[in-house]
Amino acid sequence: MKKLCLNLVLLSVLFMLSGCGANMSYLKDEKPVFNLEEWFIGKFKASGGFFSRSGELKRRFTMTLEGRREGELTLLNEVLTYTDGEVTTRTYKIKKIRDNFYEATAEGVVGVATIESAGNALHWKYRLKQAIGGSEWTLSFDDWMYLVDEKTMMDRAEVSKFGIRLGEVYLTAIKE
Repeated sequence: MKKLCLNLVLLSVLFMLSGCGANMSYLKDEKPVFNLEEWFIGKFKASGGFFSRSGELKRRFTMTLEGRREGELTLLNEVLTYTDGEVTTRTYKIKKIRDNFYEATAEGVVGVATIESAGNALHWKYRLKQAIGGSEWTLSFDDWMYLVDEKTMMDRAEVSKFGIRLGEVYLTAIKE
């Protein structure tokens, strides 16, 4: 009986872990292809919001983005303007590591963000310092960006802390 219980626990853990990695192979043929180094060059406008885990819209924002190439880096300047008046600026420095894999750094990003591309999608994973209720929190983002067409991107990022899902950020960006 003890061995059966141990096997059930191990099987449960393996089952839970099997969904932890992002397998992007199903996206490889999706169009338009999300070429990070090309698509993020230029100016964009975006809008979106943060939804709590219960689905309640907690915060809305608009965003301007401007990207350019500088040597081997793609620089992406973002300005977030929240409806309560708070403004946050950040510059992502994105470097290609190998085909379909990138790393990024930015103000507030803890360590290095990882980015994987396949077909029409980018998958970003990063930890970001955020001011919340007078404190600074480090939140984890599991961020999926999808090209809808050559000028439109939709984004959904799951936000968590200590592995506990806090909510999601949704946004749509339009290339000018």
